[in-house]
Amino acid sequence: METQIGLSLVYEALRRVNQIRPPEAQIPEDPDVVLLGDKGLLDSMAVTVLIVTLENLLREKTGQEVSLLQEADFEVLTEQFRTPRVIAELIAGSTH
Repeated sequence: METQIGLSLVYEALRRVNQIRPPEAQIPEDPDVVLLGDKGLLDSMAVTVLIVTLENLLREKTGQEVSLLQEADFEVLTEQFRTPRVIAELIAGSTH
């Protein structure tokens, strides 16, 4: 899957995350907004919603089960989900 398509899926998932967030805490659709790590905008509930939503969207689009959580290590998870651009690259690599 192309990175640009992955990015559109990330934005779709972020729109779902924004549905559970107050208006003043909405996540912008910006490829470089920091989601996790230092200055990250997502809490653990929002991260869970984001990952589950992305995996469901990928299953709908590809017909395959895709697990985006390959590592249990928090530092690796933080890097893999740091920004929408990084997530889109992860998706592109996971759906070959």
